[in-house]
Amino acid sequence: MDEECLRPGEPTDMSFLEKLNVNLNNHPHYISHQKADIRTQKIMGRDAVFDVKDLTSKKRPETAITQFKNSLNNLVEILMGKEPSYIRCIKPNDFKLPNQFNEKIVLHQVKYLGLMENLRVRRAGFAYRRPYEQFLQRYKCLCSETWPNYHGTAKEGVQVLVCALDYEHDEYRMGK
Repeated sequence: MDEECLRPGEPTDMSFLEKLNVNLNNHPHYISHQKADIRTQKIMGRDAVFDVKDLTSKKRPETAITQFKNSLNNLVEILMGKEPSYIRCIKPNDFKLPNQFNEKIVLHQVKYLGLMENLRVRRAGFAYRRPYEQFLQRYKCLCSETWPNYHGTAKEGVQVLVCALDYEHDEYRMGK
């Protein structure tokens, strides 16, 4: 090792390994990298050959960090399969007592929860957002052209449905 570090040029792991192979290749306790996949032991006077992969693949108990990682991965998988819904709760007073309404506290909560903006959006008529497939499935029975089965894209079916129900164009909007 000292010799490799003192030689001129950049010492590397590969050059050190080459020197080991040249100098120790015939030594009985040295195994070159060509034999690295197997391990040889003397058992009762005979060579026993073991695959290194078998030796390292022993079933060991999971470490705490592995258990934690697996638990988090399972939680993320569960959460990704769900659709979030939000419930906004407003406290009527600081003490949560019944029949007591503190207007200042409630107005503060309404402002910072964004409820007024939410109401403006809903009043503008953009509150009902459903995929075309779900909307058509739910309301196709209201139109003879879409009932019982509409043969076309779901978006076209919804367009046929709202036209048949005589909705004005400014009463609804269709997204992507």
